[in-house]
Formats: sequence, structure tokens, C-alpha cells
Amino acid sequence: MDEELPDMTNTRSNQVRAWRAASFTGALVVALALAGCGSGESDSAVPPDDFNNQSTQAYLKERAEAFARDLNIDNPAHVDPVRFISLSEWAPTQIDCLQSEGWDVGATEDGAGVKYPKVDSEAQGKSLNNAIYTCEMRYPVSAKYMLPLSDDTLVALYKYRTQDLVKCLNDLGYQPAQDFPSETVFVQSEGAWSPYTGLAISVENLQAAFSQCPESPDSIFG
Repeated sequence: MDEELPDMTNTRSNQVRAWRAASFTGALVVALALAGCGSGESDSAVPPDDFNNQSTQAYLKERAEAFARDLNIDNPAHVDPVRFISLSEWAPTQIDCLQSEGWDVGATEDGAGVKYPKVDSEAQGKSLNNAIYTCEMRYPVSAKYMLPLSDDTLVALYKYRTQDLVKCLNDLGYQPAQDFPSETVFVQSEGAWSPYTGLAISVENLQAAFSQCPESPDSIFG
């Protein structure tokens, strides 16, 4: 029986959110411990965007191992990082990088994810996985986005989404539902609710709306 080929027609959108809760937890535990060793820094210090920093190197090492496991790559090649990126940069940066590697990838309808091509063989699937790994390692997401949000930060995010984000969408002519969850429910759900949920907006206009009215402002992450 032929081996089932990997299904690479799926997309990744908001991928960092899922990884924050799973694969990168170990990376930050190691990195945060190193940050507090003999340096006088707080144990809560986030590894900085400095490739020469010891805690950042630990974060990148764990990140590489996590992606290699996820992509079933046994002996990944070493990839020198180019620069750290923000969450909002992830999809366009990955698309540009993968296209430069020769892959026909594109953005998901909302502009927040990557749409991969269908592969025709196991070898092609492995080649695509290696390209994905390479691009993730070249442009790592800053460590600050990997930490779970504190309750205080979630309260600030709640205020942003129920006030600033709703107003921004209203200014664009959209009417988000007004049945917001309570602040307590929002915090307990770790920020699951968004005014974009159930919003009447065409696929064509969604990317522009996300660009002008981000679901989570970068300032939330420090």
C-alpha cells in the first residue's frame, strides 16, 4: 500500500498563538532561567532581540527543535537567523521567503496566514517542510509574543477590543456584535473573543480591515 502523502493544502493562520501554548513553553523556561543567572536581571525578563544573548540563543535552539519535530525533520540543517519579526509580519515574511525558495505559496483570505501548495509525492512534501523550516529559522518571531498574557495584559486587551477596535471597525463602516463577554470571561478564556468574530465582512475586505484595525496591537506584548 502506498504511504499516505502529507496533506500540505492546509493553511496556517494565527500559528504563533497555538505554538505559544505548546512547543515554545520549554524554550522560554530555559531562556528565562538563563536570563536570571548571574546577571542581576529579573527572572521574568524576556529574551531580547539579540542573537548574541545567551537566553535568546537558548530560545532559538528550542524553537528550532520544536519546528523540526512538528515538521518531521530528523536532521535539520543549521540556518542563520536574519532578523526577528513581529506577529503581524509573520505571514508576509514567510510568503516572501518561501516564494524565494521556489514554492507557490500565497496568503489566506484574511492575510494572516499562509496557504501552501498541494504536493504530489513524499519527497516533495519533505522538500516543502524543509523550506518552511528554513524560513521559520531565518525570520524567528520575537520571544515576547510567545509568553502567555498576564491577567493585567488581558484586561488591557479587553478594553482595546471592546473600545478602540470596535470604534475602528465602526469607522470603516462595519457593525460588530455588541454582545461582548464580560471582562472576567474574556480573561478566563485568555482573550478568545474578538469583534471580528461573526463580523459581516467580505473576504476581499478582511485583509484591509485587519491592517487598519489590528485584532491585538503590538503594544500589548510590551
